[in-house]
Amino acid sequence: YMVFEYMDHDLSGVLAYRSQRTADGSTGLSSGNLRPDEVKCIFLQVLRGLDYCHKHNVVHRDLKLSNLLLDKLGHIKIADFGLARIYKEGRLNQTNRVITRWYRPPELLLGTTIYDSKVDTWSAGCILAELIRGKALFPGESETEVYRMIADTLGAPCEQMWPACTQLPNYAQLNEAYQHMRKMMGASASTSSSVRQTGIGLGGSSASTGRLPASMIAADEGRFYEQRQTFRHVFSNTTESGRDLLARLLQCDPSRRLDTAGALNHGYFSEHPLACSAHSLRLSSSRSCHEFTTTNVGQATGGQKRLGAITGECWNIF
Repeated sequence: YMVFEYMDHDLSGVLAYRSQRTADGSTGLSSGNLRPDEVKCIFLQVLRGLDYCHKHNVVHRDLKLSNLLLDKLGHIKIADFGLARIYKEGRLNQTNRVITRWYRPPELLLGTTIYDSKVDTWSAGCILAELIRGKALFPGESETEVYRMIADTLGAPCEQMWPACTQLPNYAQLNEAYQHMRKMMGASASTSSSVRQTGIGLGGSSASTGRLPASMIAADEGRFYEQRQTFRHVFSNTTESGRDLLARLLQCDPSRRLDTAGALNHGYFSEHPLACSAHSLRLSSSRSCHEFTTTNVGQATGGQKRLGAITGECWNIF
């Protein structure tokens, strides 16, 4: 037997419990969302743990809220290393049927079996988005729906934004399904064919256009892919620096995606409000909050439900 210390909460349970308490008016919080200083405290701990894993050539391959455990003092541990692998040559040649669907990066959706630790940093970006918004960013019920949500929010993958993506095994199938979905939703075929797809639609106040920060501008600018939701609109409740960190973590092209070391050094964490201390996190002291004990959380796993948040291996990141 392997016995680990009891962790009172997981992040999925904490967010769900806050939402429930807010809905019935029994908490003093104005919303179920975390404060910016709490988001930074939690995410810094996650990044430090993930950075430790990656520096020791371990890729987790199943990061999600329910696999991030908290004790009553606000200390976070990464759990469930059942899908983790050690990669010694910089890249894995492994199955792409890993990572819970909502947190699965585009390269795995598109069928690659050659990948590296950047699959974890995409998942980390999805986690940061969920902490900021209070709800999942890409909660699709199928791989096709997750791909559509990614394309609607960040721009549909294409050669200009991600060289060679069109050569990946599932590209033709998913892109065709995406274009069909857009037509079914009333998108103009003539408009979509004339609009250049250039990646993440940051900036700008318009719902369909915007200007990327200098770090994200493609070689030659053009109109952005018309999206139902722009990146700025989706993350209107965070700062420009917060959106920039999200944009860098959620790069569709893994070669351009920020790694954990780069994320830890991002200016988002040095702007006010600064991260609060772990013991200042507003956690329930009277009950434990885990995903499977909160009734309004139903995360799609792309397969069998796993309760590794309790049974999986935990790494202390402090």
